[in-house]
Amino acid sequence: MHIGKIEWKFNKLPVSNTSYLFDDHLVSDESVTSGLTKDTLAVNDLTHQQLISKKNKIEDDVSKMEESVDIKKKNSQEEETALKNMQADKNNNLRIRINQHFRYHNVNFEIEEVKCKLNMHQVQLKVITEAIQLIGENGPPCYSTLLPPIPSNNENDNNEKKRRTTLPNFLQFRSKNEINDANNVENNNRISNDLSDSSESQISYEQPIESLNLSPWFHGKIDRATISRLLKHDGDFIVREKSDNSGTNVLSVLWKGSIKHFILKANDKGLYTLEGESFSSINALITHHYERRSVIQSSTGIILMNSVNRIFMDGDDYIVPQDDVQLKCKLGGGHFGDVYKGVLLSKQIMLAVKTCKENVSDVIKKQFLEEAEIMKTCMHKNVLKLIGVCRDKEPYYILLELCDKGDLLALLKKEGPNFTQMKLFDMSMDIARGMAYLEQKQIIHRDLAARNCLVTNDYDVKISDFGMSREEDDEGTYTIQTTKEIPFKWCAPEVWLDTKYSTKTDVWSYGVTLYEIYSLGQQPYPGWTNKQAREEINAGYRMPSPAKTPPEVYELMRKCWHFSDFERPSFSEIINIFENIRLHIFKMNFLK
Repeated sequence: MHIGKIEWKFNKLPVSNTSYLFDDHLVSDESVTSGLTKDTLAVNDLTHQQLISKKNKIEDDVSKMEESVDIKKKNSQEEETALKNMQADKNNNLRIRINQHFRYHNVNFEIEEVKCKLNMHQVQLKVITEAIQLIGENGPPCYSTLLPPIPSNNENDNNEKKRRTTLPNFLQFRSKNEINDANNVENNNRISNDLSDSSESQISYEQPIESLNLSPWFHGKIDRATISRLLKHDGDFIVREKSDNSGTNVLSVLWKGSIKHFILKANDKGLYTLEGESFSSINALITHHYERRSVIQSSTGIILMNSVNRIFMDGDDYIVPQDDVQLKCKLGGGHFGDVYKGVLLSKQIMLAVKTCKENVSDVIKKQFLEEAEIMKTCMHKNVLKLIGVCRDKEPYYILLELCDKGDLLALLKKEGPNFTQMKLFDMSMDIARGMAYLEQKQIIHRDLAARNCLVTNDYDVKISDFGMSREEDDEGTYTIQTTKEIPFKWCAPEVWLDTKYSTKTDVWSYGVTLYEIYSLGQQPYPGWTNKQAREEINAGYRMPSPAKTPPEVYELMRKCWHFSDFERPSFSEIINIFENIRLHIFKMNFLK
């Protein structure tokens, strides 16, 4: 009877239906949509393969969800039976019955949650499948509406120009004069782009900067893996220098899912050409094709849609002259070089300084700065703050916020025995909040562990060491080509199998980090080799609960270690779980 009276305390509020009203007025503007209609998928040569890939992924997800629902229903029946047995047994105390009711209710809530996701995926699958089935044997139609307008003085060409001027307004080329005129218009987000009376001689182009090094889309020498990371969407492009020391420059463009490389070499007349006009410099060539959205290769229809620019440019607030940094004592070593405690002289603030070894290749230097590149975009209390970078001379520096307590692993071993349960709980929450922020920004850490979390004097924990971090691709994953850096005992099974990372592999690592926290710095899978740990995990083994770990926290560890990544919670869900645990512990203390 007591269970019935207090059941309302543990019920989660029902999820209310939410109606969304989408702004579809753009569909009626043919200059933007080029004949697209609402509630209809556009299947053409630009979207066909992506839709097929999306369909395959959804089918796989649906299969996993259906399997998950079946498993959870069995779990629900078992929990219900256990609850009824406890209600019939008057010897069970109230707290045990409350815990059992809590578990039973949570399983049922999870079932409804998965069903909701399943219904959504099934609707998506139906829409995509029907759209693909409408494509005949000749394949998807060509999306030719990206062809840009061609200015002409010939009035007889007006009809031809109108037919080809179908690029959306916000993508069409506009001259410098037109842009200046448009800035004087009160409602400048509705700029007219009628070029029907324009001629080539009337258009005023800005003089391109001749130095490639000053062009934001020029990346110097970079490796192929970095190119793949930078180019994410069709039309993304960079210009780079070949790594063979030949001095040859290459235009790399992502188009229809694959990266195309164009050697940029001057002809006998010293001019550069892709398709159409020739230009006296690479800057002028790229600027012309990028601003006009003109096709650079007629056989493929490739267009330079978006320049991927370097993060750290001269004049950037994050660029710090090396002479403004004074190194103090050495704090440790890293993959690229040593780490020091230092002072930023101009602001008189203490900081941590990561250094890159001297006399290394340009590729290594760029890899070193990639960590800072990712950190530059992150602003969160539980993520280590980037102060700046020094790259005016060797060795390169990355300047970071200083955390006086050092790394969490060392702190747990040193001060852990004196920590209260609430202190361990708060540290766990700090890491979850930082990782939820990275999850929201689609950043995969890939090396989450207690050793890579830093602690301030106030015992706030911050995520650090982004040396292995990467941004997710369109499928939410990142695949590496080598296993030499993989910290196996912190890695999810899918990393061992196919070296694929996702935010759910970070969740697995978070479970191991929780184990480190509550075991006060104990090595995971103590005494086992990587091979032994892998074999046991694949066989279903999971580490036991560390001493004095709250059962709810250990249950969360187990959820993080689910073999199927789909079954693992997201970091935003982990935060909610922690909040429920906090509330549950408070209620338990209240009922004592």
